[in-house]
Amino acid sequence: MKKILFSVSLLLSVCMLSSCKILSKSSNQNGVEDSSEIDDSLDTTEIITTYTEAYSKVMHSCFGVRSIISQSSYAIGSCVCIKQDDNYSYFITNRHVIEAADTAKESENVSVYFGDGIFYTATILACTTYSERIANQADDLAILRITTPSTNSIKINPVEISTSVISKGTAVISVGCPLSLTNYNTLTEGIVSKVLTSQDLYMHTATINPGNSGGGLFTLDGKLVGINVSGDYKLATEEGYTYNTVDDMYNAITYEHLESFLSDKDFSL
Repeated sequence: MKKILFSVSLLLSVCMLSSCKILSKSSNQNGVEDSSEIDDSLDTTEIITTYTEAYSKVMHSCFGVRSIISQSSYAIGSCVCIKQDDNYSYFITNRHVIEAADTAKESENVSVYFGDGIFYTATILACTTYSERIANQADDLAILRITTPSTNSIKINPVEISTSVISKGTAVISVGCPLSLTNYNTLTEGIVSKVLTSQDLYMHTATINPGNSGGGLFTLDGKLVGINVSGDYKLATEEGYTYNTVDDMYNAITYEHLESFLSDKDFSL
């Protein structure tokens, strides 16, 4: 099982970078190699601040999902708030997270988790079919709706969906609940490694695990660029799907495909 990257791991990694001296080798007039220090202008404080600010922009947009399967078992995942109106809040997640409840037509078995043991019952407003999400990983989507909590202790801010072109090398963060709801809103960081245009997916390195399913992939300015897909999936490639033998590589549904799904379901932001 791949280990989960917590924000403290990022801090340690950056601190290690800042404590290392980078040496270059050059030849003097006698042809003897010298080692001289290169000016390392890495500002570790700025890097940490960037990720902290990125999370602060999305922390009230990211939540957990619990879907009861039976009296003794339930599925967990993550979700992102995409809209609010006068009475309701709306969230996007993966279909496979709420699949058991949808199949059994028991929408009341799904709830959105706000941390600190607080759950609100959700309605499955719309979702793709089982066959659609099996045929195409990007079609693993569902819309949930809850009555907006009246308490001021629960903050919900609809996320802003990106309109920028996302390319290879774009810095991103994942926020979700890996492995357990006790890991609520865990942050990991990485880059977009490849844009799989034909699959409507991004390959990226911001670590996710089961439980991150349905959580958001964001740029560092807090814009939603994708919906993470975890679980027992194969890794998508341009040629199709293959077993995930690539270490530290994960998939997210592109925001363009998300917008297409919302349009197909007559859901306006």
